[in-house]
Amino acid sequence: MAKQKKEVYAVIRVDDFHDRVVPLEAKITVKEVVSSLEVADAEVARLNARNGFKGSRYFWQMTRSSLINTRARISAWHEAKN
Repeated sequence: MAKQKKEVYAVIRVDDFHDRVVPLEAKITVKEVVSSLEVADAEVARLNARNGFKGSRYFWQMTRSSLINTRARISAWHEAKN
């Protein structure tokens, strides 16, 4: 069964207000994953404008999502049954 890889964009928050003893992974949150660079860019700009003064900053990072083609999966299931 073939997997499809689709480019998606994670909107990420870094909380800089935490003390240095707080582990890095506790300072980083994936806010959401969107399928469009334009949406990610707009959301990052909106969030930085709204929350930047609070010690949080936002950025986007392109990543890939492994999606299984539903039709191919169903077809393979039917073929395996027969």
